[in-house]
Amino acid sequence: MKTLFDTNIFRDVQRGTITKEQVLVARKKVQGNGYVSPLSLVELGSHVCEEEKGEYETYRRAFEAITELCDHALADPEMFMRKEVFNHPTGGHGLSPEDTMRVAALIAQTKQYERLAAGQVTLWGDTPARVLLNTGYLKQFRDKYETRFLADMEDHVFSNLLPNHKAERAAGRMPHLSDPALLTKFKAFLNSPQFEDLFFLITATRVNVLLLGTKFDSEWDLAAKSKLADYFAAYRWILSKIAEAGYNMEKHKNDYNDVHFLVYLADPCLTFVTHDGGISQKVGDAPSKARILSFSDWISG
Repeated sequence: MKTLFDTNIFRDVQRGTITKEQVLVARKKVQGNGYVSPLSLVELGSHVCEEEKGEYETYRRAFEAITELCDHALADPEMFMRKEVFNHPTGGHGLSPEDTMRVAALIAQTKQYERLAAGQVTLWGDTPARVLLNTGYLKQFRDKYETRFLADMEDHVFSNLLPNHKAERAAGRMPHLSDPALLTKFKAFLNSPQFEDLFFLITATRVNVLLLGTKFDSEWDLAAKSKLADYFAAYRWILSKIAEAGYNMEKHKNDYNDVHFLVYLADPCLTFVTHDGGISQKVGDAPSKARILSFSDWISG
């Protein structure tokens, strides 16, 4: 069984909330099948920058936790979807699993930020070499990635659900569905096959998969959609929040990362370990919920 650790697990190791003894137990438990997502690299790496160099040791320790718990990295979530959900070959988008592990090892082993930024580090491996890490890129990558969440909402929600959103935002209000009848109708839509068809198409388009035809009822399509059950459920939760109370996306950009961690549950052999109880709330009763575990439940199981 593969074990994917959420970013907050590495932060808890760094903080000491997860003890060194627990790390040793966890290391033994994963048996070489501990995984990290490039999302964690981006979330942690965005703090490895000139502006936060005073906190470098804090985040370096989190990267050290990655190397202690994980022997492998997964593909970027969108490339993971291309391969695991849509059976398409992966491309060069995002951070490769190999680069994710190399960058994690590089930061973990470098005790001084100045040496890291200056490229004065030798990354040992099959071909030891000096490596220059563009620390600014990691911060930009996160900003770009989380901005996609806002763009998704603008493109696929506001234009249809809240056509007056621009005027509402300009007036300093968060737009939402104030009409109870419309809210009830919208929630019914979220739980309908039509919503799954729409979001299936949106997802395929994002990862550059061309779906021919307008009906999604083949065995292949049904199997692919079933793999995205947690992903669909999380977006239903977010869209409900927007409709009910004017969800302020600027304050919740990290929800984009949370949603995309759930993409990995398309692999039935993967367990997701997290300290974020809100993730389980987002997936509701999705079938893979049993594979989302807290660190304490996972390590004692």
